[in-house]
Amino acid sequence: MFLWAIALLRSRKVPAMSGYVYHIYKTLCDGNDIFPYTMRHLTHYIGIKLETLGLITAKESYYKNSRGRALEFDTTEDPVSIIFLTEELLKRKFEINVDQLSIWANTVLDRFT
Repeated sequence: MFLWAIALLRSRKVPAMSGYVYHIYKTLCDGNDIFPYTMRHLTHYIGIKLETLGLITAKESYYKNSRGRALEFDTTEDPVSIIFLTEELLKRKFEINVDQLSIWANTVLDRFT
């Protein structure tokens, strides 16, 4: 779900900042009765595993007028391909309705763009 959230943002050319990614991930978990990991766990453990596998890259970014530093994620492959593959996995493992997921994702992304 974390990888899906990163790919979703990148497919829309929105910077996949850790706060945005976590918001999408947590909302997806809450909507499907899945207990979400903490933001720290995702960025420090899951993110590093995905980076080690070569699926994403992460860099620290510092922004003015914000709360300090954040991680900016990017995909190493085409985000649309990653979305397609992760949606198949979400459908099989968690029985998530992918069509409903796409509608929900568009609504959430409209807030960020």
